[in-house]
Amino acid sequence: ATTEQVELRTSTDEARAEADRLRVALENARHELMTSAQEIEETKAKERSARASLAELEASATADLQAEKRLAVALVDEADAAKKETDEARKRAIQAEMQLETAKIKFATDLEQAIKKAD
Repeated sequence: ATTEQVELRTSTDEARAEADRLRVALENARHELMTSAQEIEETKAKERSARASLAELEASATADLQAEKRLAVALVDEADAAKKETDEARKRAIQAEMQLETAKIKFATDLEQAIKKAD
């Protein structure tokens, strides 16, 4: 094989290895995105549940108003914590989307460079 053929083969092998690495990174980013989306749904359900419990509590009148107030505060805290979890999961989902886009751009750039090297 000529030097050019060896260099071309090496360049092609390197491009394939980089493409494989980027595919793995892309798959990892997709997995993180799906996990984040699931976390968002779970925390939204917690938030809805806490808000529904709070609404039921507010609708019912009991003789022990102080106990109701303490429970309401706890439910609001639970709802706020669930909202915070939702916001954090949303941030992770956005980060995963950005990583996915970065991986896509890098893959396209590397592929384009590998094609140029191959020519």
